Amino acid sequence: MRSMSGFGRATASGGGVSVVCEARSVNHRFADVSISLPPAFAGLEPAARREAAATSSRGRVEVTVSVDARGRAAAKGLRLDEDLLGWYAARLKRVAARAGLGVPDAGLLAQLPGVVVRDPLGAAAGGAATAGAATGAAGTLVLKAVRGALAALSAMRTREGAALVRVLRRSTATLARGVEGAAAAWPEAVKRQRQRTDERLVEALARLGEAGKAGSARELLASLERGDVTEELDRLRSHLAQVRDTLGKGGALGKRLDFLSQEVQRELNTIGAKCGDAEVVRLVVGLKEEAERFREQVQNVE
Repeated sequence: MRSMSGFGRATASGGGVSVVCEARSVNHRFADVSISLPPAFAGLEPAARREAAATSSRGRVEVTVSVDARGRAAAKGLRLDEDLLGWYAARLKRVAARAGLGVPDAGLLAQLPGVVVRDPLGAAAGGAATAGAATGAAGTLVLKAVRGALAALSAMRTREGAALVRVLRRSTATLARGVEGAAAAWPEAVKRQRQRTDERLVEALARLGEAGKAGSARELLASLERGDVTEELDRLRSHLAQVRDTLGKGGALGKRLDFLSQEVQRELNTIGAKCGDAEVVRLVVGLKEEAERFREQVQNVE
C-alpha cells in the first residue's frame, strides 16, 4: 500500500548542461499528471507524462524540470533573433529621427526583450534548437532526471504507505474494541430501555383502559424492535474484518478502504439514531470520532 503524498528530486548533468527535476504528488480522486518543462524541451512532454503516469494509479503528480547551461555550453546556447533586432532598429530609428535623437547603438538593441535568448537545448545539441533535437544529449539528461525524481517520489510514497498501514491498523483495533464495548453494554441498555418503556406503558394503560391495551402492546413491541442495534453491531464487525483483510494486501487499496470507512460511519450513525440509551450513545460518539480520523487517513491512500 502506498500513500498518495510524496516528493522526489533528482539531477543529471553533462556537457555543461545541468538538469534538476522535482516530482511531488498530492491527494486526488483519480490519476492526474502535470508536466512543466522549459519551452525548448516541450517535445519531451509526452515521454515525461508516460513516465509519470506509469508510477501512479491515483493522485495528482506534478513534475517540474529546470535546465541550466554554463561555460562554453551556455555561450553556444545563445541565439540572436536577427528579424526581431531589425524590427526594433527600424522603428527606433524612425522615433529617434522625429525626436532629434541619435540612433541607438547595437549594445542597447541587444538588451531589448527577445533579441538574444538562451537556448540550453541548442547548447547541448550543437545549436539545433528544434523539438526534434530534444532527443539528443540534453533530452537524455532531462528524461534521466525525470526518471530519478519519479523513482524517489515512488520510494517516499511506499515509505509513507507503510506508516499509514500501521496507523490504520491501530485505528481499526480501536474501533473494534469500541464496537465490542458497545455490544457488551447493549444488554444492560436493553434492560434499562424496557424498564422505562414498561413504566410509560403502565401509565398509558391506566389512562386508556382495556380498550387501548392491544394497541399499546403492539406499539411497545414495534418500539423495542426499532431500537434494536444488534444487526448494526454485527455489520460493523464484518466491515472492520474486511478492513483488516484489505490492509494485508498490496496494490491500490484507497478506493476500497474509503468505501469501507463510509460503511462504518453509516452503521454508527444508524446506531446513534436508533438507540436512546445514554451510555451506548456515549460509546458511539467516541466511535464516530475514531471513524472520522480513520477516514481522514484513508484519503491519503493510493
